[in-house]
Amino acid sequence: MARNINHILKHHDVDTIYPERLRATLAAMAKEDPKALDYENELFKRAKVQAAYAVKFRKMFAAHLAKVPGEIGSGRPDRVVWCALPRVAKQLRDKFKLGSGAEETK
Repeated sequence: MARNINHILKHHDVDTIYPERLRATLAAMAKEDPKALDYENELFKRAKVQAAYAVKFRKMFAAHLAKVPGEIGSGRPDRVVWCALPRVAKQLRDKFKLGSGAEETK
């Protein structure tokens, strides 16, 4: 069977594979619970993507992201959460006024 460029991209290009995995993970979360969200590192594990590389896709998914303050009393820094639906992320961004975290992408 002859292969084409789409096959190569789908199976060998991280810039194609990771966004597909992230989209699929967000869709699965929305199906489970429309208000579902997860901390960034946990979502990356669920999507089977390497965090060090996957953060570069934050801007692509900015509508799904919200930055939340660290847990009270923990001394932890603010964290980025990924929400299954953009409207949930917007509620968190409006509540905490910390942005999406996408603007910190390197």
